[in-house]
Amino acid sequence: MRIWTIVATILTLGCDGGQTKPIAPEEPVIEGPAPQGPEVQQPATATATITIEASQTHQEIQGFGTSMRIFSDPHLINLSGGIENSLDITIPEQDAILKTLYEGIGLTRVRPLHQTTFSQPDALSPIRTDWVFADGHIELVKRARQLGLKEWWLSPIALESWMNNSRPSEYVQWAMKFIRYWKSRGVELTYYSIVNEPSFVKVSGVFVRDAVKLLGKQLADEGFKTRIVIPDDFNPQSGSENARIILRDPEARKYVGALAVHLYGNGINYMDRIAAVAEEYGLPLWMSEFSFETQSPLDWASLVHTLIAEYNVSAVDYMWGFFGDYDGAQLVSIAQDSKQFRGATLRPSAYGMAQYAKYVRPGAKRVSATSSLDSVRATAFVNDGKMTIVVLNLGGTPVSVRFNANGAGSGLQSMNLVRTSSSENLAAVGHVVVTNGTFNLELPARSISTLVQ
Repeated sequence: MRIWTIVATILTLGCDGGQTKPIAPEEPVIEGPAPQGPEVQQPATATATITIEASQTHQEIQGFGTSMRIFSDPHLINLSGGIENSLDITIPEQDAILKTLYEGIGLTRVRPLHQTTFSQPDALSPIRTDWVFADGHIELVKRARQLGLKEWWLSPIALESWMNNSRPSEYVQWAMKFIRYWKSRGVELTYYSIVNEPSFVKVSGVFVRDAVKLLGKQLADEGFKTRIVIPDDFNPQSGSENARIILRDPEARKYVGALAVHLYGNGINYMDRIAAVAEEYGLPLWMSEFSFETQSPLDWASLVHTLIAEYNVSAVDYMWGFFGDYDGAQLVSIAQDSKQFRGATLRPSAYGMAQYAKYVRPGAKRVSATSSLDSVRATAFVNDGKMTIVVLNLGGTPVSVRFNANGAGSGLQSMNLVRTSSSENLAAVGHVVVTNGTFNLELPARSISTLVQ
């Protein structure tokens, strides 16, 4: 059975208004630039202008991703206990969901939920690596890697009961066992975080700093490529405070590869604080966990735009890639009857994510893009000499926009258009002819348009 026949069987796709429709079995995944398609008619005049300066570069994009629990974790369907309470879902059904995430939406990052046992007596005791503790995640990462996954990293949800803020050396012994195990299974971690949301689980910035110094040296001594990401905190307010504690120490600083924060507690209002730390120390900044329970792809796309354009964020991660429908914080929502799998729905935020993730690929550099109209917002990117533009119309009426792409070069002659609106989901609309770096385009009300060279 072809994979998209399976997708058609188990997935439905919701549009901006919350409607759903089955995917036809023959409907393809749009790979890279959209098909050339018909020429898009350009309006004769424009009421707004977007100016792009290709020579003015900003951050490099690392990608878009999610956190992940494995399919056999009972938490996925709101149960507890062991594997006997896991979802009854076939491998082909799982593969269809993974294909939707990593090929359909275009995700390239994942943070497996690093489950602690809460029963290990000390640092010298053997660790559990079966099931949710390592093996299940490793298997899923290997499968997703075949579909485009490029970065995977751990952030323990809590410390073992014997750990405390005064024992960083014992923590490092424990952490290295997992890090070595992942590498031994052929999937060396790209990054590692000391603990998820340290301020929330009462782990001090001093402990994280000391653990970073010890763990970083151990990784370097053993020849690991794994870099450390800090602080992966609850929000940018507490995250910036902990990040400064860690980065003020020169020994800790040299092992840190990225800063990461979540957005809980009105965290977006404090993003300038962590962005200032990232700029001061020359580190990439991630938003590594958040979600919207929304009926509009535009809401999530607007947040992505704000993070990337206003705070120079390099990576954006949703809460869950797939999760049970009792929780609203996922891109693919799984329905079940008791433990029996009953299908999955692509939630509206997935389209807002895909308008970026499918076309703004890792390695792309953001370039300057300004709009003359506040309700029209644009980001532009260059990757291997090719330009991608994502533009949002937040208003309730259509807007005609003139694009001026300065410094794009003579090779910019046509751009393929993909759009999500009240009546479209990742629709391959056609191609726009570009003359001397300029073109006009009508943006539907409350729409997301991605233009790909």
